[in-house]
Amino acid sequence: TIEKKISDIILISTNLVIIGIETEGIVIAYTSVYGNTKKAALKLAEILKEKGCSKVTVTDLARDDFAEAI
Repeated sequence: TIEKKISDIILISTNLVIIGIETEGIVIAYTSVYGNTKKAALKLAEILKEKGCSKVTVTDLARDDFAEAI
């Protein structure tokens, strides 16, 4: 299910090494041809907010300003 896949992503992300933080928060950058990845990214953002992440930003790399995503 999508919830299981998102749960796996959250578990994987806890094992990532953070090199430096400019501002606290999470950025979910995605691109989606048919809209499924967009749905997953928005669901992930929703779950993270529910779990207490106060600043979660979702950006579509194909449509939004790429410089803003960085």
